Amino acid sequence: TYIKPWIFPKWKEFYQKHGNHIDSFIVMSQNQKSYLMRWGIEKEKISIIPISFGECNSIGPRQLNRERIKIISVFRLCWEKNIEGNLRFIKKLIDKNIELEYHIYGDGPEKGKLLYLIDSFNLSAYVIYKGKEENTVLKNKMRDYDFILQLSHSESLGMTVIEAQSLGLPAIVSNNGGLPEIVTHLFNGLIIEEGEENSVNEFIEIINNDEKYQQLSINSINLANRKFSVDQEVSKLEQLYRSVIKN
Repeated sequence: TYIKPWIFPKWKEFYQKHGNHIDSFIVMSQNQKSYLMRWGIEKEKISIIPISFGECNSIGPRQLNRERIKIISVFRLCWEKNIEGNLRFIKKLIDKNIELEYHIYGDGPEKGKLLYLIDSFNLSAYVIYKGKEENTVLKNKMRDYDFILQLSHSESLGMTVIEAQSLGLPAIVSNNGGLPEIVTHLFNGLIIEEGEENSVNEFIEIINNDEKYQQLSINSINLANRKFSVDQEVSKLEQLYRSVIKN
């Protein structure tokens, strides 16, 4: 949707010549729908049905780790995920004397860049690259963290963010792609604009206020249950299939 039509003419040709002969496209977010429309797909042929995180749960809010804040990122190591931006944000927190650990899970072509920047920014004592992990194992490990960080340049929606939200982790995200559709600033996380300095102060206010942090955690769980459970996904798919068959 976002990249291939720019570099592979056959993708652009497919969308423009054949796209509207397809009954329906399924995308993850309004942002992805808008981007697909720029390649010539009619709005009525695009349905927004996010992949679900799983069954609704009734877990309580997270308790913030007061000794050392634990932050997690889970993504493919590629340019879209803005590896440098994530590390620069962590460095700003450390420069404010915030005790933290930052763990990065995933693999990809920019693994070397990640390891180089960790060393270059003198973050080796705070940032640990954890490598690739099985999703079911990773979801259990997420329960040990306080925040998820994802400052992507491009993101259709951000399913790992939603998985973390379902476990009560407030999200720190960029204002790009579909991420603002799953995070409301200071309601269930932080949205960080490029070059915005006040976000560090807002983060500090959250970690210094147990009540505020827990409310963000509660809101994260409620949003995930309300909008991104498997029941929601199944219901929307059934409606779409009925509509396509009827037409």
